[in-house]
Amino acid sequence: MPASARLRLFLAILLIWIGSSACQGVGRSLASQTPASCADCHQEIARQWGASAHAHAWTDPAFVAASEQHTKAECLGCHAPLPLLEQAGGPPRVRAVRRDDGVDCAACHKVGCAQGGPYDTLAPHATRRVPALRSSRFCGRCHEKEIEQYEALYAPLTPDAQQRSCADCHMDARSAHLTQGHLLSGLHPRRIVRDHAFTSWKRHARSAVEVTSAVFAREGERIHAQFALLNRGAGHRIPTGAGGHREVRIRVFALDEHGNVLGRVESSLVSAADEGLEPGTPRAFDLWLVAFAPETVADVRLLVERVNADESLRLVLVDRRWPLPPAGR
Repeated sequence: MPASARLRLFLAILLIWIGSSACQGVGRSLASQTPASCADCHQEIARQWGASAHAHAWTDPAFVAASEQHTKAECLGCHAPLPLLEQAGGPPRVRAVRRDDGVDCAACHKVGCAQGGPYDTLAPHATRRVPALRSSRFCGRCHEKEIEQYEALYAPLTPDAQQRSCADCHMDARSAHLTQGHLLSGLHPRRIVRDHAFTSWKRHARSAVEVTSAVFAREGERIHAQFALLNRGAGHRIPTGAGGHREVRIRVFALDEHGNVLGRVESSLVSAADEGLEPGTPRAFDLWLVAFAPETVADVRLLVERVNADESLRLVLVDRRWPLPPAGR
């Protein structure tokens, strides 16, 4: 056997032995399987996760208040879950340890004494390829309202081959190494790796809503605004979600020739009332606004934003401007 082949065989046996030891450790203690220990090798993914809502799911002040200081049992399992791949069904169960880590690595990847993922690869711990992780239904274990809307409103309108999963919008893909910072990282081929910050939806949202029709007319001292909005980019309502304040704010402004605001009117859609824009179905709006010095109104501006309760998030979905026709046209 050539020396190079013997070396590869030796490394393979070594990794299998290390993996077996690591597997036994994982099987013994969930408490020892922390995001920090995963970050020893998966540095980039851990950095992304650390900035995500998943990482702060248990400690987020809005959740602490909504769950009445973590006393609402029905809320807890999705904010610090036991490994989901090890739970056959039903509401996710909350773990007893490291709850401040929120939706941690083990919550989505631990399966038995292995780490589940899109690949079954050589590693210093046991790995298992788990196709379910690519499925929107896996995300739907906790994101129940979203998966209900996905299956009821989006899937029937979209051919199977064109359907996107949750990850397609919420976890952008790129070619990268799965691990960084240790001796064996360079031996791993570059693969498609998903972004674990879960923030790419904000970029996709900017092109998810379009104006399908718009008519603006002067009627006396008022301006009549009629327009329709279409959710063409999301597989669920916009906005959606069961927790927190999620709002689409719709405002129409009357502007003079210099862009000064002479009048405005506002409407909103909130997820709690299931008012969001449905996939593929235009929603008509019929609004009236009164303008100061209406004869000087030159343009109408339509601004649609996705906002949260304290407006720390203000994401522009539509920002368009039209000239206002003279009266009688």
